[in-house]
Amino acid sequence: MNKQFYRDTSTGELAYLVDDELHGLRLRLNRPSEEIYFHVNKDPATGEINGGRWQKVEDKRPLTPMHVAEVTYSADQALCKALGIMNRKGWSMMKDEERIKWAKIGPPADEPARVEMYGLLNEYLRSLIR
Repeated sequence: MNKQFYRDTSTGELAYLVDDELHGLRLRLNRPSEEIYFHVNKDPATGEINGGRWQKVEDKRPLTPMHVAEVTYSADQALCKALGIMNRKGWSMMKDEERIKWAKIGPPADEPARVEMYGLLNEYLRSLIR
């Protein structure tokens, strides 16, 4: 099932609807390493969520540049493991500067398999950036 995204009209934050038996319908911010939820009040007459604060996103490109960087980093970690290259720290353990550097340049230029995979993934995933 595809996620239905909503954008906060005051902050621009992106969130998506989740529905579970314990908590019911909620909005979860689209932050992969954080679980931040908002209660949902949906107006049955207008369909507005939380008084219009959250607007339904019709765009089919849900990713940010940092989402793309995180996916390429995770794929690179898996490739490194398969190639027997020393494992590195996880995305959530990296400093912001390290994440930005990865997003800009990717893996070291002297490792062709990693560079090629990074380039291929980056090319496709960038088509999904909003």
